[in-house]
Amino acid sequence: MNYNLKGTGVGITPELRGYVEKKLAAAEKFLADGPAVHADVELAHEPMRDGGHYRAEFTVAAGRALYRAEEWGESMHGAVDLAFGELLHALRGAKQKRVSLLRRTASRVKGYLRGLRH
Repeated sequence: MNYNLKGTGVGITPELRGYVEKKLAAAEKFLADGPAVHADVELAHEPMRDGGHYRAEFTVAAGRALYRAEEWGESMHGAVDLAFGELLHALRGAKQKRVSLLRRTASRVKGYLRGLRH
């Protein structure tokens, strides 16, 4: 998986880069194998009056599918964890939909072939 890591108002330290790489490696099992998988990760610090000051945004393009997750948090690691959880939720849903479609289709073909034998 190719990825771009961008920091707006925050420095990208080697520790933070490693943390994001670890998260992206965990997401790879939900993505179809192929060279067309690309992730853009944007980390930002924006002072706000209420709540989170740190924003993490994941955008993953895999073939024709596009998955996006954005969350705010009190710390950069917290924002990354929240956004990554949202991204995993979207990736799991897409994978379950793909597997379910495959199983339904296989079941119909099997039923059709059973009908031909009798």
